[in-house]
Amino acid sequence: MKKFLIYIMAAAMTVSLFGCGEKTGSGEEGSGKTSEVSGASVTTELIAEDVNGYDVTVYDSVLEYYYNILAGNTPFSFDDEEYLNNYDRLGWLYDAMKIEDVDERMNTYGYKIMNLTRDETPELIIGTFPAMMEYSEASPVMNIYTVKDGEPYFIAGGGGNDRLFIINDDSIFFTGSDGDNFYYYGRYIFSFDGTGKLWRDYYYSAESENGKLGYYYNTVGGPGLAWSERITQAKYDVNSLSDNIQSRLIYIDFNLFSTLSGRYEKAD
Repeated sequence: MKKFLIYIMAAAMTVSLFGCGEKTGSGEEGSGKTSEVSGASVTTELIAEDVNGYDVTVYDSVLEYYYNILAGNTPFSFDDEEYLNNYDRLGWLYDAMKIEDVDERMNTYGYKIMNLTRDETPELIIGTFPAMMEYSEASPVMNIYTVKDGEPYFIAGGGGNDRLFIINDDSIFFTGSDGDNFYYYGRYIFSFDGTGKLWRDYYYSAESENGKLGYYYNTVGGPGLAWSERITQAKYDVNSLSDNIQSRLIYIDFNLFSTLSGRYEKAD
């Protein structure tokens, strides 16, 4: 159990090094159809190579939206209702926009087209490069989109106090904090069409009925004493689980947003 606590603390350190947003994350990310509109003219060029013959220009509107925010072409306020109501999707921008130099900002974040589900539709991954080698060489993921009804569809996000990483079996590792002593992490895969999450395990710390800090497990994907089991070292080998996950997180060679310069010009 002591090693488990050390791992949780390491996850918390990772969160603090990446920066904290203005709103605390939760154990459950939202999902929904995107509404990225920046007034730009969407390009007809491919944003990346086709994946298994799939025309990935379907994600152009998403990349255009984020490109113009990061480039400073689109005004963006963290007090706006759009940001506050879409924190799971936009929370990472709080950290990104702290980078004052535009060139540095555009060379810090990037995108990749990958297939994380068992269908024929590849997903759009938005993320950054590892910043804490002691933790792992894994790339933090900010957003994951799939396609639903022919349109980009947001399915997972990591920002502020929450972080996502991809495991080498294409499952997702989710970690975060909700206060000084309350941490959580877990694994899930996406449903066949990519629009839902199937949790494999979810661990979190919380105060028990007697007010003491306890550690819990479930396969629901969120905290709740009613559907969670209290973790004991005898019943769950959490040490092996955490070590195994850490060793399987992958590095992603993102295409930098700076490479999209000139492709998404704002309309006059």
